[in-house]
Order: sequence, then C-alpha cells, then structure tokens
Amino acid sequence: MKVKTLKKTLLFLSLLLLFYACDKEVSVSTPDEWKIEKAKIFINSSPANAEIFVDGKSTGLKTPDTIKWLSNSEHEITLKMNLFMDFTFLMTAEDEKTNGYFHNYYDYSYNFARLNIYSEPDSASIYFNDSLLVKKTPYSIRNIFPGNHKIKLTYPEHRADSLELFLRGGMDKTVNFTLTDTSIWVNYSRYNSPLTSHIINDIKIVGENEIWVGTSDNGIASFKGNSWSFITKENSLLAGNGINRFDIDSYNNIWACTYSGLSKYNGSDWQSYSTFNSNLPSNYITDIYFKDNDTVLIGTQRGLVKFYNNKFETLNTINSGIPADFISAIAIDKQQNLWLGSVGFGVFKFDGENWVTYTMDVDGLPGNAVSDINIDANGTVWVTFISRETKGERGGIAKLENGFWKTLNFELVFPSTERIKELNDGSIMFATRSGVVWYRSESNYKVFNAGNSGLIRNDITSIEIDSRGTFWFSAMGGGLTKYKLWNE
Repeated sequence: MKVKTLKKTLLFLSLLLLFYACDKEVSVSTPDEWKIEKAKIFINSSPANAEIFVDGKSTGLKTPDTIKWLSNSEHEITLKMNLFMDFTFLMTAEDEKTNGYFHNYYDYSYNFARLNIYSEPDSASIYFNDSLLVKKTPYSIRNIFPGNHKIKLTYPEHRADSLELFLRGGMDKTVNFTLTDTSIWVNYSRYNSPLTSHIINDIKIVGENEIWVGTSDNGIASFKGNSWSFITKENSLLAGNGINRFDIDSYNNIWACTYSGLSKYNGSDWQSYSTFNSNLPSNYITDIYFKDNDTVLIGTQRGLVKFYNNKFETLNTINSGIPADFISAIAIDKQQNLWLGSVGFGVFKFDGENWVTYTMDVDGLPGNAVSDINIDANGTVWVTFISRETKGERGGIAKLENGFWKTLNFELVFPSTERIKELNDGSIMFATRSGVVWYRSESNYKVFNAGNSGLIRNDITSIEIDSRGTFWFSAMGGGLTKYKLWNE
C-alpha cells in the first residue's frame, strides 16, 4: 500500500514538473493559453538560432529544437532571425508523432542583400571584404550574405576611403564616396605617416626638396618621398628636442634655434652652443638672421646676440640702449636699419645710433608680442603679433606705411599670427590661428582654413615653398599639409 502511495506521489510530482517545464519554454504566452497535447514538431534551420513562433505566439525556443504539447492539427509556424526576412509556413502536427521541418535561409534569394556603390570620381577600384573586385564604380554587388561587411575604394592620386556596414536579408543599400584628391592637398600626421609629433613650429626645404620639420617636443623629422629620418638629442648632438625655428646660411649650414641652445649642422656633423659651453646668455633661442656671410644675429630671452669669428657678443638692456631683452624676431631693411621684435614690448628699430620703440598703446599695433618681421621687396615692413588674452592683446598683422602703422583686418576669428612668407610674385602669405591668409592687396586676398580647403588644421605656424612650387604648411597640434598645385 505504501508503494502504491509513493508511486502516485511521484506521478503527481512528475506531472507538476512537466507543467512548469512547459511554462519555461513559452516566453510570451501564459500557461493557460497552451494546452498539454501529444503532438510534436522538430524544427531546424541554416543558420541556426532562429526564434520559433507558433500560431502567432513566441515559444521561447530557437532552432534546432522540438515544439512539444501541440494539438493534433495544422499550425502556422514563423521563424524570425535578425539577419533575414521572416519565414512563415503551415505544418500539421500528429498525436504521438514528431514531425520535422528544415529551413535553409540561403535557398531564398530575398534573404540576400544588394549594395549599390557610387563614387566621386567614377571608376574607383572596389575592395569588398578586402578582396579586389573586377568591376569599378558605379557598381552593384548582388546576393550578399547578411552580416557585417567592409567596403574600400581607391583611385589614383586620391586618398582611399572605406566603411563598414551591416546588411540584413532583403536590404537594398546605396553608399556614396567622395575621394579626396591628393594631387592638390596631402596631410601628414602621426596616424598616416612616420611623423612623431603634431606640435610643429617650423618647416625648412633643404637641398633637393628634402623637408625638415621642427617639432616642439620630438626634435627634427626629415623626409624626401617615402624616406624618413629623425634627429633628436638622444641620437645626435642636437642641443634639444624643442625646435623654435630653422634657417640655412650661405654655406648651406642648417641652424636650429632650440629651447636648449643653438645648433649648427654642416651636412654631416652637429655642433651645439649653450650657456654651458659658450657665452650665450640664454638657452632659449627664438630667431636667427644672417647679416652677411660671417655674421649671425641670434634672438634670445636675454638679449640680442652677435655671433662672429666663433665668438658670442650680447646686446642687452644693461650694456646698451636696446629697449628690452626678450628678442623674438630679427630683420634688416635696405637702409641697414635693424628691426627687432620683442615679447611684451613691441617693435624696435635701430639705425646705428638711435633706438625707436613702437607699441600697441602708442602706435596702434595689434599687440606687443611680436612673432615675425619681414621686409618685402618694396621695402615695406611687415610685423605679425601673437595673442596675449590676459593682456587684452588678440594679435594680428601690421605694416609700416608712409611712417604710420596700419593693422590689416581680414575678419579672422582668431587674428593671432605666427609667420610671414613673401612669394616670388610679390604676394604674401600669413600663418594665422584662423588658417592661411594669401595677400595681394587689401582688396585682393583669400583666407584658407580647414573648412574650405585641405588644411589639416587652422593653427598654422609656418609656411614654406619647395623648388617645384609646392606649398608646405605646419600646424600646431595637427601635423603637416602639402599643397601641390596653387592655381589661384
């Protein structure tokens, strides 16, 4: 009697467990909506993991799996899968039997995607999932398996472009590429070239169009074509890795003004000067000017230095009438007047006997922090100024005209200006925080920036031109831009 009671108890518990198991397999419907029947259907698919719906209700199952407890009748079954179109079919379930159904998604053309590819310019080469196709743009790729795919386009003298996209079954997707013409603008950065720093202060063309790049933190990078080399204080006798400016003397020696001294390169060896091995008054070298074949003028934080016959002679506020010691720019006009720029004290002119000072407050200059001075072919004195917001100075560009200073307003958002470059045709370029100003006259000028041109960034620090007429622009925090064709 006890055995029969135990059997009954076990049977009851088994039915109870079966009831709850059925409840777990149905994710949407309540247990009351499903009746426990004896028919079963086994469903499989390729690919697997399709969600199974029966008579409009989710079973909570995924292929391959068996739908149990179905009634002895015809049922509407729907398979849902993220990548493919929904598939619905009718199937009869029979008591005490397990009928089966297999669905191959790839047997139906509507489960494949189509990709239409267009480009500007046309006839770009197409790489689909890293495989080069025979056809070129515009082109439509048909019968694509659903999933993630990669498209890449290339075109001669244009920058390649690519994208990754997700395609579902039945999707008809169109993509458009605009490829950048690198025959006009080419950008160099740490991400697409061996360039080691984005903080560039100066550029110089050396020899047969070799580009020298002076960085603020990683020495000098030089390259010609695809051949790069790097000069630092760790692998040479360069005074320091912070470069302010370059220049080349009449003997083709390259001089580097660094944060840590003055360095000279004769083509094979470096020689460096600092406060430790010479009479330089400061290691922070701002500018250099070759007065003649044997005399070099050097700007420092502690005066103007004359280098002659391998000796340094300093001119400062203690031993001369020079108005300030922090010299940031040097130039000499046709009358042999010496022009100096200072940080904080404006512009100085020395005629050999007397000093004259020009400042923002007295003479209307756009600032007192001078970054560059240039005397053009007509003898006009051009001066650029950097911003000092704490002093109320936004910086800008001024020229001395008929004895009076005139500030040029190019409607720049950030007028702070770093460098002046006079071109062979008499026009002038200015490197500003708002891009490059190309000036022919006050009514004829253009402003190029990262928004309307291929400049890598707006904070331009220097401008150079190689023998082929190619322009080079360096950007603070951006890298280097080459403009191969100047057709304006």
